[in-house]
Amino acid sequence: QTDTVLDVGCGTGITTVEIAHCVKEIYALDLSDKMLEIAKRKAFEKGIDNTTFYQKSIFDEDMESKKYDVILAFNILCYIQEDIDFIKRVYNLLYDGGIFISVTDCLREKETIFVKLQKLLGKIGIIPKMNIYSMLELKNKIANCNFEILQSENLHTTPPNYYILGKKLTKPMNI
Repeated sequence: QTDTVLDVGCGTGITTVEIAHCVKEIYALDLSDKMLEIAKRKAFEKGIDNTTFYQKSIFDEDMESKKYDVILAFNILCYIQEDIDFIKRVYNLLYDGGIFISVTDCLREKETIFVKLQKLLGKIGIIPKMNIYSMLELKNKIANCNFEILQSENLHTTPPNYYILGKKLTKPMNI
């Protein structure tokens, strides 16, 4: 229980609350105050006292003052239009050798009616525009931002939900 974790886009705190007993401390970020209210309530109800919740973005300037052992980004990369900037920001906020864990819907794997509808609704502004990744494309984006991919696995078939565990490299990879 020595790791300091940053959970970006923590939502209602499902992951934050679940892993809190396994780590030293967790900083959980989300842009939605309503989601954070639910997350804080869950933490309080479970007696969790090593978690701090913030309504802010990973890009906020005050984020630069702290480093983390592990950064989590579960089901948010597909909604971040500046995805490369986001991954680089994660890299900069990790200690050397730190771990980045992401889980992301990779909708390019199966062109279903659901995917076509999401693209259309995003294009006309009814829902947030999504990045439509293939699993290989997402894995390469993370690797190209100087992460060694230690593990990856498709966790769900429809839609494909891709888990990637990357380790921050201190020297550039020979790609």
